[in-house]
Amino acid sequence: MNQTQAALLVAEHAELLAAARAAVAAAERDEPDPLVHVRHVLTAHDQMPAPGAHPAQLLAQALPTAHLQALIRTPETV
Repeated sequence: MNQTQAALLVAEHAELLAAARAAVAAAERDEPDPLVHVRHVLTAHDQMPAPGAHPAQLLAQALPTAHLQALIRTPETV
């Protein structure tokens, strides 16, 4: 991965985190569609889940990423 690709990845991650935080804030304020922020980002990146997708399966797809992040945070275990 080159520096430009890494910068784009960081920016996309920040965008998704901002959308997730906005969704939580909207839900706490009882706004009518708190997920609109997340849907917008997912749609922009062509990442909306398929109709009828099961949340547990979608979360399971992220487990390898979470494991990798844990390894990166604790380099002494590698």
